[in-house]
Amino acid sequence: MLCGQSAYAQVGGMNQRKGGEDFYFINKLLNLGRYYELTSTTVYPSPRESNRVPFGTGKAVGDLLKQKTGWRTYQIESFLWLQEVINLLSELYHAKNSEMPLLTNNVHPALMFFLQQCNWQAKVEEIKRNVSSEENFKKRFYQWLDPLLLVKYFNSVHDARFQKQPVLAQAKQLLQHARLPDIDRKQNLMGTLEVFRGLDKQKISIFT
Repeated sequence: MLCGQSAYAQVGGMNQRKGGEDFYFINKLLNLGRYYELTSTTVYPSPRESNRVPFGTGKAVGDLLKQKTGWRTYQIESFLWLQEVINLLSELYHAKNSEMPLLTNNVHPALMFFLQQCNWQAKVEEIKRNVSSEENFKKRFYQWLDPLLLVKYFNSVHDARFQKQPVLAQAKQLLQHARLPDIDRKQNLMGTLEVFRGLDKQKISIFT
């Protein structure tokens, strides 16, 4: 990853003494916008194992090396639950505060429990008071529902209701959910990865 001097200063730099500093730094940068994908070079991350902190890439590499069943990921259902809330953003912006609980009646109870733990309705009300358009409301909402909070959500529902599943199986299920063509010929992990990279380059959204 790389960033300009002004962006680095704007987010207060990157902490060098705590684990996960790269994740937290990128999380702060995302809120500034104007980020891009570089496809003109290839980066090969070091596959080193590390126990310096109880999370992050080093620990993930160690966990993967110990597993016999391959790398596992979050179940697609947890993403589909989240989509239910995303689809309601326009209605939430235009709704009265008293109407918000009714709007979320069909959101899965496990997701609603997590959002309530995060005091989500008060946060939505606060955002609405400080924006003048639906576009800005959505932007501020996504700044609140940032990657760090999403990781907490996925871990929460997988501790309570799900078990992580093989990456390839969930990737194929996601493509099938999106009803994308030509996925049956991609029977291996690298072939499926190529499909997702192609979707990324074409800026095709799977969750619509």
